[in-house]
Amino acid sequence: MMSILESTDVDPETDDAAASGSPGVRSVEVGLSLLPLMLAAEAPMSLTALAQASGMAPPKVHRYMASLVRSGLVARDPASGGYDLGPMAVSIGLSALGRLDPESLGRDAIRTLAQRLDETALLAVFANRGATVVAVEAATHSVFMAVRVGSVLSATRSATGRAFLAFHDDPAVRLAAEKEIGRDDLASLIGDIRAAGIAWTRDELLEGISAVAAPVFDHDGRVIQVLTVLGSSPSFDVSPYGPAARAARAEAEAISRSLGFYR
Repeated sequence: MMSILESTDVDPETDDAAASGSPGVRSVEVGLSLLPLMLAAEAPMSLTALAQASGMAPPKVHRYMASLVRSGLVARDPASGGYDLGPMAVSIGLSALGRLDPESLGRDAIRTLAQRLDETALLAVFANRGATVVAVEAATHSVFMAVRVGSVLSATRSATGRAFLAFHDDPAVRLAAEKEIGRDDLASLIGDIRAAGIAWTRDELLEGISAVAAPVFDHDGRVIQVLTVLGSSPSFDVSPYGPAARAARAEAEAISRSLGFYR
């Protein structure tokens, strides 16, 4: 039985990538590009659906599916005929997840943010019933801050806490937040944060300090850590689409993808 790499049943334009000036086998790249489509789907995909989503002709998709099924990366449902991720894809995913260290990724991300923006960056996890700081990367300029490793930040008055509050499902934290700011205000706050994908504060936790915070999700869609950037309010843009927010969101999304999370 021929493997994907050995198969001669490929279209000329998707064969060896040498034509594009880069090494590799183009047909493998095209075939593997079908896997994210199945990953994002909530159910097995039909050949027609895969063809429409990929922009390829159905016969072409069928040939790739045949090779991917033989490799174990794809499985075909005998009842519906739909295609889904196969046992080899599951094994690869679990193995990759087991080798990742989310905290190390988060530390690298806040280091990048601090260097790129020249602002202080924090990494926090949800522990002790709250947003707990586990790493701090300082900016080159001085910013007074009473937050340090081990600090547990307010769920409603800190950007970090708000990011967890909006995406975490701990009912005790939600109840405490409702008592603090009221149910209607909490619902409005959570709605705004979820819509923007980022939380922000200005002069709330500390006078003169503003911050933006982006959540990191694992493969099950659970928020496992938050990346926060903070700086002096007069010069710090807390807009959800400002430079700090965009940078924090991009780093958080990159970690989330590496952990297997796809929106």
